Amino acid sequence: MRTRRILFFLMMVVWLIAGMYTGNTIYYWMLCLQCVMVLVAFASLAWMLIRFSYNQTLTPETGIKGQSIELKMGIHNDTFMPFPYVEITYATVDTAIDGKLRSARMGLPPRQSRTITAVMPCNYRGVYTVGLQSVRVYDMFGLFSSRIKLERLYYHKNFTLSIYPEIYPLPRIAMPAADLESVAEEHRLQTDDVAMPTDIRGYRYGDPLRHVHWKLSMRKGDLIIKLFEQYTRPDVLVFLDATNHGHSGIEATQLEDCMASTAISLAAAAMDRGLPVRLIGYGMERTEIICRIRSDLSSMMEYLCRLAFDGPFRVDEILKSETMALPNGTALFFVTSHITIKLLQVLNNLQKSGIEIRVLLVELPQDQAHDRQLLLEQLRKNGTCIAQITVGDSLEEGVKAL
Repeated sequence: MRTRRILFFLMMVVWLIAGMYTGNTIYYWMLCLQCVMVLVAFASLAWMLIRFSYNQTLTPETGIKGQSIELKMGIHNDTFMPFPYVEITYATVDTAIDGKLRSARMGLPPRQSRTITAVMPCNYRGVYTVGLQSVRVYDMFGLFSSRIKLERLYYHKNFTLSIYPEIYPLPRIAMPAADLESVAEEHRLQTDDVAMPTDIRGYRYGDPLRHVHWKLSMRKGDLIIKLFEQYTRPDVLVFLDATNHGHSGIEATQLEDCMASTAISLAAAAMDRGLPVRLIGYGMERTEIICRIRSDLSSMMEYLCRLAFDGPFRVDEILKSETMALPNGTALFFVTSHITIKLLQVLNNLQKSGIEIRVLLVELPQDQAHDRQLLLEQLRKNGTCIAQITVGDSLEEGVKAL
């Protein structure tokens, strides 16, 4: 366009000089014609800037990894004049990965519309901004162009697309919490109450009569109350290491997606066995989500969808502090992409203290260095159960080591 515009104005200068030197009116007529063309070009641009309109839809507005999302953008010309040339740029899910906007070019006859459809595969979890980003219109002679400021249109908005991590069906994993739950169930079957008496004390106002130890009360001549030890349902703790992993670009996207899918799949597997789940994640701050039934997973998926793996904390210190007051029977699953000497020491200490921890190490193929394998072998020798999950491989196969 720039070359065409230079040649166009150069011809105007030629007509002007030729007319001045020869006095022939034909050159002035040519100059006037080109001036009219400039006026028409500016008028058509102004008309398109004023009358341009569009609409866009996103179906569905949220998705799960593996699905496809459809983005439709309708460009409308409701006037009696044509839109000679319109160029639009729009963002898709892949824009966040490769940094490239997609584009489409078209001309619109009077009172016509055109719909551009982009089918976007949901390859990775995350939150993405999609939709129309910019519009540039050109005059009918291809001399000038102007950008339409979409932010000035009252109806303009970008879609925020949330893609949730995929839940994979996992093989049956041994969970200490499930074993403790069966023990508690045996106690409940052997008694008429959901609790076992563990001590006695004198009656206090408001104590329920069903807790009175009648035989002992008759013997002592005073009301004696039975105290009970409540059997609380054990839970499963999924600890997700969301600290900075040092990767960027597509590698970071793949690694984070695999870690999120691993965490949510473990939670779903536990709830399928009737166990409540706590998810603890450390990004820029500590977050804890408790799910007791399968329908509660939506809050956990929303969190994992938006989680940025940029935590500034040291994972070994976090793990040490979080496990200091774990209740008995807690099944601890530690999902991480790190393995360091300091983390190795913390995991060994936890194993010695009687906390049964299962480590799920999510790693890229290039991360499987010899030094890392030596650390993992040391952990295995000390009795820590470890599953190595390579990004791109089957998650179901990876967790079989547990």
